[in-house]
Amino acid sequence: MAIFEEIIRFASMGVMGWGAALAIVGIINFSEGHSQQNAAKKEEGMGKVVGGGVIFLVGMTLVPKIASLISM
Repeated sequence: MAIFEEIIRFASMGVMGWGAALAIVGIINFSEGHSQQNAAKKEEGMGKVVGGGVIFLVGMTLVPKIASLISM
């Protein structure tokens, strides 16, 4: 069972990394749209920031609970 918990831990880290990377790309898009006075680019950037934050939170809270669901 220890190897399964290790796999879940790495999966959680992967999902959190994916969310953080998406949020960083969103910040870059937002700042690019802000400097170019492009409302569509700013909106896209904010969408990515929020989406990345949600994915990060899922990786931090929900993915580790998979081990407890399967061990029942």
